[in-house]
Amino acid sequence: MSLKDTYQSRKNLLAQNLTAMGVTASGTEGLTTLINKVLDIPTIETYNLTLSTNKNIISQAHSESAILTITVTNNQGQAVADKTVTILKNGVYYTSATTNSSGIATITYNSQATGDIQFIANINDNISNSVLVEDCFYFNDGTINDIAINSGTSVTIENGAIKITKSSNGEHKWYFPTLRKFTTSENIAMILESAREDETGQIAAVSINPSLSASTQGYAGYWTSNNQWDINFGDGSVGSSINLQKGDIITFSRENGYTKLYHNGVLQHQYLRSISDYYMGGYTNQNRIQRWKNIKIKAITV
Repeated sequence: MSLKDTYQSRKNLLAQNLTAMGVTASGTEGLTTLINKVLDIPTIETYNLTLSTNKNIISQAHSESAILTITVTNNQGQAVADKTVTILKNGVYYTSATTNSSGIATITYNSQATGDIQFIANINDNISNSVLVEDCFYFNDGTINDIAINSGTSVTIENGAIKITKSSNGEHKWYFPTLRKFTTSENIAMILESAREDETGQIAAVSINPSLSASTQGYAGYWTSNNQWDINFGDGSVGSSINLQKGDIITFSRENGYTKLYHNGVLQHQYLRSISDYYMGGYTNQNRIQRWKNIKIKAITV
């Protein structure tokens, strides 16, 4: 390509770009007029957005909220006031807020136990960092009064964890009341962190079923005699050999009609079974000591 052709190509590209931005000129208009038209092209404003939250886990059981804070500055690091900020919740418009004189806007999100939520702030396609809020029913070592138990079952705090015991023989259920009623069409999970010590025997039992009894409608109990889960989701008792340790994460879920048990994210067993209602908790008996912490019940996406 000759030098002349190169210049012509660049002129054509410049003309196309100017036309795309609304700049046109007649043959009688001079260079000064054209330059002024270019200078009149609106400048696309750019901002720096920082999004943060005061809580990454909120519990509907205690009507908790997360306060999201958006800070807006320009390219010189100066606060930008009176700017409308759009908040996206899982990629969908949620709400908007206006920055104050310090370039700060805040919104409050109230827990609905709907699961993990990603928030992003936006101004004219200037995007903030994303913030994850875990929206669930959350039960830790400070909320033992939230656990419903039968007479004879004891719930205490020991070594920073919830301890569930029963001194006499006979199975009793324990469960977590939920202010938000899950439907049987929803996918939900109960996530528990093991806080076990050196107990022997059947140290843990978790369940999802209408009565929370030791029935065939969805339960799993862990036995130390063979390091095995005894699982019965209505398909007969089956075993899954694992070694349950302190700090391990047990997830008991209902996913698209399947009852599932995970150990540290690895599926141990699943079974497709209809269920009429959701009760999430477990059952205990004499010499069965259960220790849990950071218990979460929430909707999940599968």
